Amino acid sequence: MSSHAEKITDLLKQKPSLRPVQIADLLDIDIDVVENTLTVLAKEGKVIGQPGVAPNKLPMTTYSLPPGVLNWSAPTQMTRAPVTPLVTAQGAAPVTTSEEKPLSKTQKGIEFLRNAPGKVFLKDLCEAMGLKYPSTSPQAYLANHIRMGEVVRDGQWYAIGTPGERTTPLKQKAEVARKPVEKAKEETAAQKPVTPTPTVTPALNQAAPFDVFGFLQTSLSADEWRGYMKANVIDLTLRGDYAAAYEYAGRLAAAQV
Repeated sequence: MSSHAEKITDLLKQKPSLRPVQIADLLDIDIDVVENTLTVLAKEGKVIGQPGVAPNKLPMTTYSLPPGVLNWSAPTQMTRAPVTPLVTAQGAAPVTTSEEKPLSKTQKGIEFLRNAPGKVFLKDLCEAMGLKYPSTSPQAYLANHIRMGEVVRDGQWYAIGTPGERTTPLKQKAEVARKPVEKAKEETAAQKPVTPTPTVTPALNQAAPFDVFGFLQTSLSADEWRGYMKANVIDLTLRGDYAAAYEYAGRLAAAQV
């Protein structure tokens, strides 16, 4: 069994029903290593994955050791090694010290955000937490703090929020802000009177279309008519309107017969 597998099984002996991100945070191991190790242990039957639903309504899996495999009983809290009191050389009162535990990735992220003057970019937060950017996101480690409002995330920016104020995702905020506008539009459309479309009735005594070519041909002499046709053929050809030029050319040919 690898060292990571031993650390994970030892942790699950003391504290079962943990998610991979919690195991990675408590052991300070990369989340990808934890997930790969849990997959191997699950195939070997050394851990059991229990599917469930996270508080944010997303699917999740918690892991525990199989019942009776190592004959253990899970305590309610993780135990710490006893602390040995120290005595000074002059025989002064004993002084008790506790071993300083290194900060987890989550604690590093919270501490970094608290000391930052403002918003922190995603890449800088990953470096402070010891995560691989951009393959690993700090959101998994800070999910509970984001949900409770202690950390605010805006795209690729993070900042310390107000504890106790639950945050709303940006997409949901946009939908909430858009609903009053859509409702107002619907109410305005409902109050606006509908104007009937007028029915157009053709006039019974509508005049016949005016024959421009017939009028010009009767008003101009034969030479003037042919000159008019030639001028339009040249003008329309230069303009690129070949269909109209072809029509004038046909009338010109008919006039020269």
